[in-house]
Amino acid sequence: MVKIARRFFSLPLEPRLKIKIADGAHYIKQQSLQSPRQHDFILLDAFDHAGMADTVQGINVFFSV
Repeated sequence: MVKIARRFFSLPLEPRLKIKIADGAHYIKQQSLQSPRQHDFILLDAFDHAGMADTVQGINVFFSV
């Protein structure tokens, strides 16, 4: 996704931009336990060839972490 974002959407090589490739729910939960800091933007790619992943369907998954 990062290569595609750089190629087609002009994602810059910017030292202030930190890209994490991880399980989103696990990462957010881990970060919230380590520090109360906030993120400016979180992009979730939850799709594969069959559509949206079952584990992220529905809004409640985003409020459980």
